[in-house]
Amino acid sequence: MKRTHEGAVLTLAEGDRSILDALYGVDTEAASPEDLLVTYEPTLSDPAGQIREVLSSANRGGGTLALVAADGDRFVIEGEFPMPPVQPEVVGIDLKWSLWCRHEDDIEERAPGLVVRMRAAFSGDAPPLLIHTAPRKEIRFGSVHVSKGGAEVEFSFEWDEPHELAASVDDHLAEEMSDEEHDWVSGIVADHLAENYCEFRRHRLISEEDFGQLMEAIDAVEDELLEGERSLSAAFDEFVRGLAETVKERRQEGAEP
Repeated sequence: MKRTHEGAVLTLAEGDRSILDALYGVDTEAASPEDLLVTYEPTLSDPAGQIREVLSSANRGGGTLALVAADGDRFVIEGEFPMPPVQPEVVGIDLKWSLWCRHEDDIEERAPGLVVRMRAAFSGDAPPLLIHTAPRKEIRFGSVHVSKGGAEVEFSFEWDEPHELAASVDDHLAEEMSDEEHDWVSGIVADHLAENYCEFRRHRLISEEDFGQLMEAIDAVEDELLEGERSLSAAFDEFVRGLAETVKERRQEGAEP
């Protein structure tokens, strides 16, 4: 431990540098001295207490530490540190009409070699695989993060902007809305979409023992998303008809939007 007037910096006298890196949570060789500096309250009557305080402040890697021995500013520690997360390999896929397909042949046709990489990630023989999926014929987006024994799936869909959706009210009116009426309706539509935002996405954590079952479970998330979209669409049609009636009533009353 090297002391300065600002604090202290831990250095490696001997041993594996990865231990020091794990303690700080950074590459200590690449880090600046300022990044490694830790502060502590000097306690001359308790040198070991100083060391423990410095270790506690420096422990950004979340490990469990124990001070084994100390001699001045040289000391021995033991500890366990969590393994850093393995960064997934990232790929993209375009299935044209859908976010996913349970049939491996269909995936392979659009992205040759992807199924083999998925199987390797699922079995734990390869790093995790993050697949971004966005069919060009649909306004849907998603990600499938395949790792050992399962996958994390997030699928979502998008609609037009509120001011574009508001124009559908005109279909139920004898006379198109004025600009002021359109702005008023757009605001109500925006609030309605915000209240139902959760219906626009599905997030699931899937755990399976069989790869084929995993593919089916991922595909089922899209089925669930589409069912939600159909229900939301039907409810929105009814909502639009109600808005049209409100516009008619306001016109009859001569109300300003």
